[in-house]
Amino acid sequence: MYSLENIDGNSSVKGPVPCHCLLCQKSEISEGQDLKMKTTKLCVMILKSLKLLKPENEFFSLKNDIKEFITNHWPILSKLKQFKTPNWRKALLDAFNHCNLIESGKDVCHNRGYYKLKDHSKQQSDSLTSKDINLYVKKEERKKEPLKQAKSHIQAIDYKYEILASIRTLQNQINHTNSLLVNCITPYIGNPYSGVSVIYGIETNNYHINTLNQLRDQMFYS
Repeated sequence: MYSLENIDGNSSVKGPVPCHCLLCQKSEISEGQDLKMKTTKLCVMILKSLKLLKPENEFFSLKNDIKEFITNHWPILSKLKQFKTPNWRKALLDAFNHCNLIESGKDVCHNRGYYKLKDHSKQQSDSLTSKDINLYVKKEERKKEPLKQAKSHIQAIDYKYEILASIRTLQNQINHTNSLLVNCITPYIGNPYSGVSVIYGIETNNYHINTLNQLRDQMFYS
């Protein structure tokens, strides 16, 4: 039985081989770290990718095609969690042999170590999405969360300075009212029978100005 013994983390391939296979199109894998995917799903993806790269082949050899594919795509595959364990070769081989979506070519090729996707699994392999990949940190969330936080922070700053500007406007209006009260020729505001004296009005306005000053200072230094 063929094995995958010659593949390890010391592969001479320094970057992903440029191609348009299904695996290379999965940006969640190429940009992630410590990702987890079902081994059977991975085997289906490998066979589907090989079919796209070599459409003339019916079966694919573990010794040649599959091993070469893994070697060429090691920079991507090595990010999957199962490839970080010492028994990943056996797990991969078991998945090829026992997955109900994969057909052995033993009877056709008269040899072991040949596989292809069963006809009904081809459509299913096309529909593989990020749901098949259990990402510890989702890529889209990593992208959107800092933007959402930054946007919220900017909005908070805008509201803060808008409120501070409104406080300053209100204080100016109260100060203007006080200047009018100081020049008032009567001791009362408006109707003398109202009981509201000019002095009381100025004191009340000053109290509000001090309260607004405290609020402004708290907001400015927060």
